Amino acid sequence: MAYDLFDYTKPNTTDTRQTSFDDISINLMALRDGIMMGLMPQWNLSVRNTADTSATPDYSIPELLKYTNSNEMLYLYMTWDVNGYVTKIIYKYSPDSGGNKTLIGREEIAYDVDYNITSTTWYNTES
Repeated sequence: MAYDLFDYTKPNTTDTRQTSFDDISINLMALRDGIMMGLMPQWNLSVRNTADTSATPDYSIPELLKYTNSNEMLYLYMTWDVNGYVTKIIYKYSPDSGGNKTLIGREEIAYDVDYNITSTTWYNTES
């Protein structure tokens, strides 16, 4: 039996009620699986580190993770401290290949002296 991927076209208002409920259930399971896996099938990841202009940039500390699915894009802009730990992530979404980016929010990450995460704080602003 083939795995049912998330279908952006479902539910459809022209479908019967039972078909719509089935489609909603399938999409919820696909979302559940994507959350557990840490990625969504059909979305592609690209990594960018423009701060490193060498011939072989260091992608272990990327400034941007960009997930794409057709025209939709999800951006994660990351700020790193001098020890190589992420301290801030700004999340943005674009429905039109990056033409318009909407802020989702900002996450700030705090560590103790041993670099164990002690807290994360969510903000609805970019800075």
